[in-house]
Amino acid sequence: MPRDMLWRQAPPPRRPTNVPLLTVVGLVVINLAVFVYHGDPREKLTPRVTADEPRTTTPKESLPETLEPPVDPTVGLRSPLPVQRVETVTLASGQLPAHALRSLALDDDTISRVFSSLKGLVDFRRMRPGHSFAARFNGDNSLLSLTLSLGLTEEFIAEAMEGSFEARRIEKTVETVVDHVAGSVNSSLWNAVVATGERASLIPAFVDIFAWEVDFYRDVQRGDGFEVLVEKRYVDGGFVGYGDILAARYTNVNRPHSAFLRPREEGKAGVYYDSEGRSMRKQLLKAPLKYGRVTSGFGRRRHPILGYTRQHNGVDYGVPTGTAVWTVGDGRVTRAGWAGGYGRLVAVQHMNGWTSQYAHLSSIAVKVGQRVSQKDLIGRVGSTGLATGPHLHYELKKHGKFVNPAEQRFERAPSLSGDDLARFKSRVAELVRQLDQARVARGVLDPLAQEG
Repeated sequence: MPRDMLWRQAPPPRRPTNVPLLTVVGLVVINLAVFVYHGDPREKLTPRVTADEPRTTTPKESLPETLEPPVDPTVGLRSPLPVQRVETVTLASGQLPAHALRSLALDDDTISRVFSSLKGLVDFRRMRPGHSFAARFNGDNSLLSLTLSLGLTEEFIAEAMEGSFEARRIEKTVETVVDHVAGSVNSSLWNAVVATGERASLIPAFVDIFAWEVDFYRDVQRGDGFEVLVEKRYVDGGFVGYGDILAARYTNVNRPHSAFLRPREEGKAGVYYDSEGRSMRKQLLKAPLKYGRVTSGFGRRRHPILGYTRQHNGVDYGVPTGTAVWTVGDGRVTRAGWAGGYGRLVAVQHMNGWTSQYAHLSSIAVKVGQRVSQKDLIGRVGSTGLATGPHLHYELKKHGKFVNPAEQRFERAPSLSGDDLARFKSRVAELVRQLDQARVARGVLDPLAQEG
């Protein structure tokens, strides 16, 4: 047998190998490969967090079986409260408050209980179109509260309390600021004041101050100037009305008039005096109306109905039917009823021989023998008797004789003196300083620059 065949059949034996060493080397190589490809397996349970990378929560399915899932925080809590809602309704013209509330699906029993709780706080007869209700309901449509709004300063709430309702007034914080208003007359005092952006309700208050000095029906002229320091009241930023007029000035036909309010005392209204402490109040007013226009003066004239010329013993004011008529002074009612061509007439006897008469009234508000005070309502304008249209015929007598009301000078109420006068003049100086500062700030010229 050839030697090469023997070699193929029986190869020479191999050198023995160290098996444990090879095993260790193999495991090391495998672990290195896994580490390079997957990273450190310990980090699968504790993820790495860097400064630029927020920590994240491991998804529930990736947690090891030995960790419990997080507890649901809502388990064991009571159900959420029912959703509340608020519905409002505004009183329409001719609509009763109960009818308005029925539109909110309130039953008559609930409405009755709410109104009973508000009794004594609210006079529902005073409610007018524009007043509103706001009803707050629970999720089961039961009424939780009803808020009644009669304006920015008048709000009331009735709240459900154990089967009934308890009502209270909602207190409002009123902010008062002092403002300066000034202007000049172009056509009428009314238009002049409204042109400044103010409410018409400021006009009667201004007229009242000078009612003894100026007849605003015949004396107002183009170019007349006026200005006031007046309190304005706001609630929640909304204007709710005027307070006191602290100082007022009016220039009429180049004749200046000034008035300053003396602070009201306990239980008494404020009183106006001029800068020298003389009362603005006089025994009789210049006119029996707050505003209007003179259609016929005192003297001879052709009668509009009878057609002949005769003496007109009074002053006619052309104003609408229903306009309030006030008495020009304190006194006693001597006539109140029908008086032939005068129609419905009221006569008032005053001190010092004065008598005032008011004719053609549509209604009378006083009785014979009744005591009246200056500016009390005595009746309303009409067109009764011999009248071609609604107007007030006003007459004034002195010791039984007719006189021209526009030419009379009446006695003043007592003036201030002593310490009262000294304190008042100090107040006047401060108010004048405020007027001057307000004019400078607004660039308004002094409408009473002639006043010395």
